[in-house]
Amino acid sequence: MTGGQWFGVAIALVGVYFVVCASWAREFVLYRLKIERATMIMSEGVAHVFYFVLGVLLIVGGGLQALKIWVVN
Repeated sequence: MTGGQWFGVAIALVGVYFVVCASWAREFVLYRLKIERATMIMSEGVAHVFYFVLGVLLIVGGGLQALKIWVVN
């Protein structure tokens, strides 16, 4: 695996973290801090949906990067 592929795997893992926290582990300390900051500009429900969608996008983008299908130069 090249450096770009490992970067894609790391980004996909961050995406999995966001999806899991937004769906099931909402009381995880680091995620709770992110939600508290996000609620300054949006409601809590919208913040959870935002992080869920962001997680899905990171999983897709990281997976494509790891498979060398999509390479951003």
